[in-house]
Amino acid sequence: MELALDLRQGTSGPVDVSGHGGAVRAVHIRAVEGPTAHGLAMEFDGRRSRIAVLPSPTLDEIEGVRVTARIWIDTLMGRHTVMEAYLAFALFIEADGSVGATVYSGTDWGGLRSDPGVVPLRRWVDMEYSYDGIDTSEIHLDGALQAQEYSSFGPVRGVQWPYGVSVGAWPDADKRMFQGRMDAVRLWRGSR
Repeated sequence: MELALDLRQGTSGPVDVSGHGGAVRAVHIRAVEGPTAHGLAMEFDGRRSRIAVLPSPTLDEIEGVRVTARIWIDTLMGRHTVMEAYLAFALFIEADGSVGATVYSGTDWGGLRSDPGVVPLRRWVDMEYSYDGIDTSEIHLDGALQAQEYSSFGPVRGVQWPYGVSVGAWPDADKRMFQGRMDAVRLWRGSR
């Protein structure tokens, strides 16, 4: 898979360090202490914070997808969007502590969800979602498999206008807001 997006907290706000130059628009993101010494992370307030990355040629064709992020959540209240690409795919955490991910086929959303209570609170967690663009989806937390699904959802659609890739919120509304911290939020795309 090819790295298409790599969001980090820079000195003046979130930046894409993937080398593809994604146009990053951050709203109410605060720099806070990250998981590594002298490192910064992005803080989301659960009300107004979001990062939007505009659609680009790099995001036009996705087919298979892999999303990784290091997250910290203090409390779970409602759905927390980690990343959602408008009309393409979504990765989220539910209020019951489960992790879910979906892919849009062009007519319907399909996906998988872990058992409740798998997301620990008040510590850094490495999460990963992958879908091969054919029929295999997996969710891992700290390297441990939490959910697996074998269903043919077809290739992942490219990121759609006008919302692009949204981190920390639903793409087209201030709903399903993430409250906590994120670091090293990455998106890979792959072909079948």
